[in-house]
This record gives sequence, C-alpha cells and structure tokens, in this order.
Amino acid sequence: MRRPRAALLVGLLAGTLAVRPQLTAVGPLLPEIQDDFGIDHATAGLLVTVPVLCMGLFALPVARLLRRTDVRTATGWCLATIAIATILRPLSPGFSAMVVLTFLFGVGSGVVGALLPVVVKERFAERPALGTGVFALGLNVGATLGAGLAVPLALATDSWRWSLGVLALAGALAVPAWVRLSHDSLGGALPVETVDHLPWRSGFAWSATLLFGFQALCFFGLNTWLADALIEGGWREDKAGALVALLNVIAVPGVVLVSLLCGRVIGVRLYLALASAGLLIGTVGLASTIGDGTAWGWVAVISLSLGSLFALAMTLSVVATSSPGEAAALASMQLGAGYTIAAAAPFALGSLRDATGSFVAGLWMVAAIALLVAVFVAATIVLLGRASAPGQT
Repeated sequence: MRRPRAALLVGLLAGTLAVRPQLTAVGPLLPEIQDDFGIDHATAGLLVTVPVLCMGLFALPVARLLRRTDVRTATGWCLATIAIATILRPLSPGFSAMVVLTFLFGVGSGVVGALLPVVVKERFAERPALGTGVFALGLNVGATLGAGLAVPLALATDSWRWSLGVLALAGALAVPAWVRLSHDSLGGALPVETVDHLPWRSGFAWSATLLFGFQALCFFGLNTWLADALIEGGWREDKAGALVALLNVIAVPGVVLVSLLCGRVIGVRLYLALASAGLLIGTVGLASTIGDGTAWGWVAVISLSLGSLFALAMTLSVVATSSPGEAAALASMQLGAGYTIAAAAPFALGSLRDATGSFVAGLWMVAAIALLVAVFVAATIVLLGRASAPGQT
C-alpha cells in the first residue's frame, strides 16, 4: 500500500475515534445526569436521541454539500464542530443548554458519517471492506473508550462533567490528526461528482437503509439504557458500566473480521446472515435473563453481531455503487433515514421504562427489533445480486 493511502487509513481511524465516545459515555452517566438536572428517564434519553436524529437528518444533504466543497475540507470542519460542542457541553449551566450543544455535536457527526464512505470509494474502491472496516473500527473503538472510561473518570473526579470533558479534550486531537494525515492523499481532491437524487425508488437502497437503521436502533437503545437497567436490578455502577463497555469492545473483532475476510459479494451475504442470527439470539437471551451472570455472554454475542452488521451495512454503499457520487447518495440515504429511525430508541425505551416501572419490556422490544433486522438482512441478500447501482429498482 502506498504511503499516502496508509496515512489516509490512519487519518480515517483518528477522525472516527472522536465521534462515538460522547454518545456511549452518556448511558453509564445518565443516573448522575438525571440527579443533577432533576429530569425523568424520557427527558434524559434526549441526550442520545437528539444527536442520533441529527446524524440522520444531516447525513441526507451530504451529496449536495460535496458540490460546493471537497471531502477533506468538509470532514475537517465537521470534526472541529464536534470538538467545540463536546468541550463546551460539560460546562452547561442547565439541561436546555446541554441539549443545544448536543444538537451541534449531532450535526457534525451526521455529516462526517456520510462523508467517510465517499473517501473509501475514492481511494479504496478495489478493497471496500478494508477501507470501510477501518472507519468502522474507529467508531467502535471510540464507542468502547466512551463506555468504558465514563464511570471510572466520573468516580476519579467525582463529577460526570469532568468525565465528559476529559473525553472531549481527547477527541479534539482528531482535528489536527485528520488535517495532517489526509493531506497527501486528499489534499488536492476536487469536489466529488455527485448524482442528482438520493435513490428513494430503489428497493435495494431501502432494504440496506432499514437494515442499517434497525441495527443502529438496537445499538443506541442498549448503549443508553443497559447500564441503568442493570443498576436498577442491583448491579454496582462500575460493573454495569463494564458490561456496556463489553457491548462496545467485542464489536471491534466483528469489524476486524469483516475488514480482513469479506472481499466478495457472496462473503457479504454470508456475513450478513450470520451476524443477524447472532443479534437475534443474543437479544432474546439478554431479555430472558437480565440481571444474572449470563448477561455477560449474551452481551458478547450481541456486540460481535452489531460490530459486524455495522461494518457490513456501510460496505454496501461501496460494493453496490459504481462511483463516489453514487456511494455518497446511498450512504446519505442509509445514514439519513437509518439514524432517524434509530433516534427513537433512547426516548422510546426511556418512556416505556417510565410507563411500566421496569426495563424488561424495553429489552424485549430490542429483541423484536432484532427480528426486523433479520427480515431486512434476508431482503438485502436477495436484492444484492440484482443491484449494480443504488438507482436500480
């Protein structure tokens, strides 16, 4: 691999490390945040619902954005927006201010998430699983760091604000890293040639989008409320936080396996089938046994499956398109509609907890959503062989 492309892979990894920690760190810290602001579960869920919704809504115009600027510049500005918003967020005097800054964080995350598949299509078209896997790896490692370090940092500093602040300062290092490491490979890149419309009429595009959306719904729902559910059931905060960290860390091997082993369309189909089956089995097992020692095993199965599904879903926008512009259109639709669907999870599960007095019903809802993932995986497997471009029906 040529040196500029290797540097770009490291730049992709560094840039994506900044995105997820501020999402996954919130879940383990929600009990403290709720006590500090005096809010209920549904309202607290907005701290995850808002950025995920923004990640959906602001991914949609990315194809048009690339008509005005190049992918390197747009990515740099997004990472800067994420850094500023997340550094200021722990300083919020009230919950409303925190939600506003969370919104800005979500805008930056939404745009940058849809830009990364374009980078892969431009520079790694012959090895899409590798390029996609690298930025998926960065997202999952960042998610793991956020979930795993949130509670220890809060305990060490006696404040959830310091915990989020330290993670934000670390994430800000992604800005100079991306600017430097992407220069040789993307520094002179012209704006991407875009397509006029998103592939709203494509059956394959809708199947890939709903697959992405429902797996993301499972991910954000569990990351937001699993720790709270366990604490409510008698677990210590550090032990519950460790299980949420496991939910993210085991996803990393799933991403790595996809990156290294998935190179053909038939491989994509096989991985999709196995990962969706694992997610369904794991969520049913977790809902059936929440609170006992087997939760560790079920969460490991769920994590491995979600890591694989995320990387595979993002790979679809590369393997089923013929140009960076088409990849941008399909990725924008996947992330836009998909994250908009996923945004319902934190608020809906929090509301269900407020209504029932327990998280058990919410966990069974996640299992039902995993069944929908399996349905759309089956549809995607069938349609993948027919799709040569996202505009196909």
